[in-house]
Amino acid sequence: PSGDCLPENTLRFYIHFSAAMRSGSSQAHVSLVGPDGRSIEGAFLHLVTELWDPDMRRLTVLLHPGRIKRGVGANVAVGPALLAGQRYSIVVGNGMLDGSGRPLRQSFQKSFIAAPAVRRPIDPLQWTVSLPAPGTRQPLVLSFPNSLDHAILSHSLCVVGGTGEPMIGTVDIDASDRRWRFLPDTIWQSGPHQVLIDQRLEDVCGNTISAAFDIEGQVGGARARSRHPYALPFHLG
Repeated sequence: PSGDCLPENTLRFYIHFSAAMRSGSSQAHVSLVGPDGRSIEGAFLHLVTELWDPDMRRLTVLLHPGRIKRGVGANVAVGPALLAGQRYSIVVGNGMLDGSGRPLRQSFQKSFIAAPAVRRPIDPLQWTVSLPAPGTRQPLVLSFPNSLDHAILSHSLCVVGGTGEPMIGTVDIDASDRRWRFLPDTIWQSGPHQVLIDQRLEDVCGNTISAAFDIEGQVGGARARSRHPYALPFHLG
């Protein structure tokens, strides 16, 4: 998430690099630094296989789910990694190597303030919809009360016109991941339309339309999703 204020139960971070990287060193060179300036031990879930995109330019880093879910495991033993009201930083050390074996030119850090947790399902009925005028190529804009997962949001929404066919256009997501903008390749027609939302859509805390990620005292479960997209209808003209 790119915002400067993130929920204390934020689940994942995406770290984007300007060139292809070499896998295998994130555990040693990516850390969460707390308000005291020290690295927080056990903040991340370290997997045997790191989560890179196919181009090796985007690394997904997961905060340990056991420290997020209340009343179970590490959350009880050592507590959450993030606490509302405190300042934290994700730090990437310059010892990470790119695909050619060269270290980063310099270290990087992203600082943010932890905000109160978001522990409820995504509700599209709470979104604000700014409609375009028919006969124009004005953008359709959806605004969200909470930041959504940038990578998932980029491919989870589809605009469908009155013919039932998906509309082709350009998608833009703002820096805080709280606004989605669709600019069509063709002009809008009067009549019914809808936005189809893939049920795999998540916010930055892992909540979906079907369920909240963190249900107190529950280790797993309650994550089943419908295979059918959620339809958000709107009418032009």
